[in-house]
Amino acid sequence: MSYPELFLQFTKDNSEVEYLPAHNLSTYSTFKTKTFCDLIIVKSIKALQELVLLANKFNLKYKLLGWGANQVLREMNGFYLKLDFPFDRETLTVYQDKYTIPASASLANLTSAASKLKLKQWEVFTGIPSSFGGALFMNAGTSLGEIGSLLESFEYVDKQGKLIKHTVNNQTFSYRKNNIVKEGEVIVSGVIKTFGQDEGIPQLISNYLKMRNSSQPMSKNTCGCVFKNYSYQDGTKISAGQLLDLLNLKGFGVKGIRISPIHANFFEHDGTLSDWEVISFLEKVKSIVQLYTGIELEFEVQI
Repeated sequence: MSYPELFLQFTKDNSEVEYLPAHNLSTYSTFKTKTFCDLIIVKSIKALQELVLLANKFNLKYKLLGWGANQVLREMNGFYLKLDFPFDRETLTVYQDKYTIPASASLANLTSAASKLKLKQWEVFTGIPSSFGGALFMNAGTSLGEIGSLLESFEYVDKQGKLIKHTVNNQTFSYRKNNIVKEGEVIVSGVIKTFGQDEGIPQLISNYLKMRNSSQPMSKNTCGCVFKNYSYQDGTKISAGQLLDLLNLKGFGVKGIRISPIHANFFEHDGTLSDWEVISFLEKVKSIVQLYTGIELEFEVQI
């Protein structure tokens, strides 16, 4: 893609910005789609503010790239934006009332801290292969809970490059959604509360990881849960995995991709398909479900 000279000059002159044109993004994705697109890595909030302001000034398209765990990366006429902020992990070795975490930090670091410090309610991070910012953007969670329940506040950069602080309230999060941060805005950090300590937390985390490893295809290239769970009009719910299982879709696939025989809401990719081939299969499965059940599932994976 060709960019305005002012934008290109900014990426060249700023030591906290790294521009990688037509970059192979397969290594940044747990799904391993064969995708080539421009990538810009930003290493400070100030640089991010300037970059976002310029991108929106010139109407340049961009998407956030966290750990690529709940995304199907696709080629586009724009760039992917990846954060790489400094993070002193030593802050997670001592119990505190709250912690300020950069968006680029791994949830695995928080799970480790939860186990070592026996932090109550922090078990919700367990097994989620995500950056902290990505988890906040979609209110990631498991059967143990959702990340939004732990947040006191977070900061994000809006499309004008302004740094905004939001104090979490009852309207901030809903199921797999952050209701505050809009497309084009970028979460940069969050403040997580603690709720005391519990001697049983390490065992709870260990047991959950064992269950997750036995019930999900952890050794395969997946993007996590593909579809959101479905709620009927009367309020009853069915998990997307159960719905696909009822249709006997476990193991269904085409060359290069299939629905996991272990967990039907996980799709396994062998790394040979392009972005559009993967998306085509996802859409095909969605259409099959609607054809036979009348239910239109919503994607949980970001496309």
